[in-house]
Amino acid sequence: MGIQLSDHFNIKRLVRFTLPTIGMMVFTSIYGVVDGLCVSNLIGKDALAAVNIVMPFPLMCSSLGLMFGTGGAAYLSRLLGRGQQERANRLLSLIVLASATIGLIATLAGIAYMPQLARLMGASEQLLPLCVVYGRTFMLCIIPYILQNIFQSLLITAERPQLGLRFTLIAGLTNIVLDLLFIGVCGMGVAGAAWATVVSCTIGGIGPLLYLLSPNKSLLRMRKPVWDWRALLHICFNGASEMITELSVPLCSVLYNLQLMRLVGEDGVAAYGAITYIAYIFISIILGYLTGLENIIGYHYGAENYAEVQNLRRKSLKLAGYFGATAFVVALLLAPWLAKLFVGYNAALATLTTHAFRIYSLAFLIMGINAFTSSLFTAVGNGGISGAISFCRTFLFQAIAVVLLPAVAGVDGIWLSIFIGEFLCLGISGWFYWRNKKRYNY
Repeated sequence: MGIQLSDHFNIKRLVRFTLPTIGMMVFTSIYGVVDGLCVSNLIGKDALAAVNIVMPFPLMCSSLGLMFGTGGAAYLSRLLGRGQQERANRLLSLIVLASATIGLIATLAGIAYMPQLARLMGASEQLLPLCVVYGRTFMLCIIPYILQNIFQSLLITAERPQLGLRFTLIAGLTNIVLDLLFIGVCGMGVAGAAWATVVSCTIGGIGPLLYLLSPNKSLLRMRKPVWDWRALLHICFNGASEMITELSVPLCSVLYNLQLMRLVGEDGVAAYGAITYIAYIFISIILGYLTGLENIIGYHYGAENYAEVQNLRRKSLKLAGYFGATAFVVALLLAPWLAKLFVGYNAALATLTTHAFRIYSLAFLIMGINAFTSSLFTAVGNGGISGAISFCRTFLFQAIAVVLLPAVAGVDGIWLSIFIGEFLCLGISGWFYWRNKKRYNY
């Protein structure tokens, strides 16, 4: 595209630069949707519920990749803005080694304790065998799953966002084909869905690693690691907000599932599973944009080009508002069709899913503003504030709502919880922003 991190950005250039990342995130969500579609329509609602119960644990593990990726991207971008490319390359290698080591520990623990974890996350005796089979198989790809999340951010820092999109497309298409083959043709059930994910994640995580290990003309290339543990801790702390966001989603999912099992049963968990697949397509658009944006802001902040940081802030708030309004309207209109796509074989479940998703989609109106504010603090290196915003919007306020609202509004209180969480967080985001505006010159 001929666009570099050092450029001046208008809205058109911003969209063009972040479009590969948006496409990467959207396509990742789409092949996740295909996963859910195959499981629901080819195996049944119990399988969909089982997958939804188990998924929080792999997502918790993958949140480490988001922490290393976003924290590392912001840190390395600032180094590149100061002209310290060799140090950035050596820190890149340290990030990869540290994440792979943690991923190996998580893999072994997940395989060993999957039955206990499944019960803890709400699996009934009816769903437990499906949960264990799916979960243990999925854990085989945790290391590449973490690396895939890391490289989604770091390939942007390397000014190679299109390469990240290509790897995601290849991995996604592989997942879709193998889902149809393993589940539809070979009849492997939930194990087939898990094996399809194992293969696709391996492609998405190992492919970029091989590129960065080989001679290339990008801004980043893996070198002998520098054992700078202080820098690694700073990267982890700065990326903690994104990890909290990613970690909070599965933790909240456990609360949602426990409440739904209590009030509705397996149908409620299946409906929530369908909603999370659908909603992630919408959410991935803003996440893809912010992943690309953090690298741009980090570069200009490191270069002390504060006028461009202010320009990026103004443009991004406008785009967040446009996204929210558009996503809400589209969700309202398409809710019945999307519900039928997932659970059309059960009329009552489709009706429940449609109603629930329309309430859930209220959150789209404001989540972009909160997410942007959190990303802004990550980009300038304040992971503490970014983490506080993320914790409030994705866990604290939502958890309180999902526990308390059902006593007042019944099952609808569960579907409304994400909107309440985002709404309450607007005040937190605004307070942190205005208090630190002069400090960071944005």
